[in-house]
Amino acid sequence: SVSLPAMAGMGAGDLYRYNQQLYQFDLRLRQGRIHQTQNMAANMAQLWRDDLRDLFTLAADQSNAYMTVSTLILAYAFELYWVGLPDSTPKWIFALHSIVLAS
Repeated sequence: SVSLPAMAGMGAGDLYRYNQQLYQFDLRLRQGRIHQTQNMAANMAQLWRDDLRDLFTLAADQSNAYMTVSTLILAYAFELYWVGLPDSTPKWIFALHSIVLAS
């Protein structure tokens, strides 16, 4: 038969192994949570960079559109003052053109 101290020793060994398994399980979960948090932070930074890239691209495209329209207006204004305004042109068209040039 097994004595009482021997049984307590076997129970303590089993308890230690059980506690060690739980500790290792918790350690793996903690490491996974830390890695997931780091991955989420990296993905968030990438999203911010993408947002900034989209904003800068939008601003550049808008500037290019304004440049095209401004070039056409300038070419028309140069032609108007180089060739002159035909006599048959209504005065209100000339007034609107002058407003566009002033703005």
